Amino acid sequence: MIYSGTYAQEMTGRVEPALREILKQEQVNVRGGQLSVSCYIPRDAESVMLLLHGTSESAEKYHEMIWMFNQMGIGIVAPDMRGHGKSLRMTGDPCLVYVDRFEDYVDDAETVLGLVQRVAGDRPLQLFGHSLGGAVAAALMIRLPDTFTHVILSSPMVDPSTGGLPRWAGKGICTLNCLLGRGKKMAFVSGPYNAETDVFENSCDTGRERFEYYKGKRVADRDYQTSPLTYRWIRESFGVRDKLLKAWPAEQVKSNVLLCQAGRDTLVSLPEQEKFIRRIKNGRLVCFESAKHEIYFSDDETVERYLKEIENFIRQEAPNS
Repeated sequence: MIYSGTYAQEMTGRVEPALREILKQEQVNVRGGQLSVSCYIPRDAESVMLLLHGTSESAEKYHEMIWMFNQMGIGIVAPDMRGHGKSLRMTGDPCLVYVDRFEDYVDDAETVLGLVQRVAGDRPLQLFGHSLGGAVAAALMIRLPDTFTHVILSSPMVDPSTGGLPRWAGKGICTLNCLLGRGKKMAFVSGPYNAETDVFENSCDTGRERFEYYKGKRVADRDYQTSPLTYRWIRESFGVRDKLLKAWPAEQVKSNVLLCQAGRDTLVSLPEQEKFIRRIKNGRLVCFESAKHEIYFSDDETVERYLKEIENFIRQEAPNS
C-alpha cells in the first residue's frame, strides 16, 4: 500500500506510471451508448477481477486499489458505470446521477463480463464492488452464481440511508416526482459538485491524503464531477433492498463472499448488510469499526488491515459447490 506522508508523490511517481504501462482502454457497447473500460492486466496475473465503483465515482478513483490488486497477482477490468466518468450520459447535465432502472447497471456489468472472460482466458474470475458497485456486484453474482471464485462487497448499498427521513416518505416523494415527469431532475436532497464544500471533514473518508489526491482529479476534469442524485435514481435505489433480501435467490451463490462493513457508515444500512450476508452460504462479514463509508480511502492503519483481509480472503481456496 501507499502510506501517508508521501502519498501524492508515490502515486504520481510510481503507481500511476506503472498502471499506464499496462493500461488498455476499451469501449464496450451497452444499451444507449458505450462504457469506458480500463484494463490493467499484468503478464503474470493469476486471476482477473471485475471492479465496480460507487455512486459519483469512477475507475480513476481506484488506482491505489488496482495497483495493490496487481501486486496480489490479480488483473483488473474497471468500467466507468453508466452516467459516470468517461461513459455514456443519459441526461442533458452530465453531472447528474441517473439510471432508468437499477437492472441497467447489472446488465452493463454482465456485458463487460464478456470482456473480462476474453481477457482472462482460463484464469479464475473475481468480483469487487463498492457501495452502488457493491449492490450491482451482489446482483450479478446472484444472476451468475457459478461464475466468480471470490466476491468482495465493500460497503455495499443493500439499502441506502434516508438521513432520518422515513423510508416510505422518501420513496413516496421520489415516486411522485417520477410520475410528474421529473425523474431526471436533481432531487431536493442533492446539489451540484462544489470544490469549496467538497472538504475532507465532510467526506466519507478518514484518510486525508487519499481524499485530497482524488479531489484534485475531480476539480481538474468535469467528467469526474458526477454528484447530484436524480429522483429516478433514488427511487431505483430504494428498490434494491427487497430484491437482494427477498426476491433474488442469493442462497444459490456458490462464490466465497467477503462483505467489508464500515462501522461509521452513514450512507447505507449496516443491519441490512448483515441480513444479506447471512443469505450467502460461503459469506463472511468483517467490520472496520473506525472506517467511514469509503474504507479504501481510510487512514493507513485501516487500509492496511483492509488490504490484508482482502488478500487473505482471495488466497482461500474456491468453494467446490
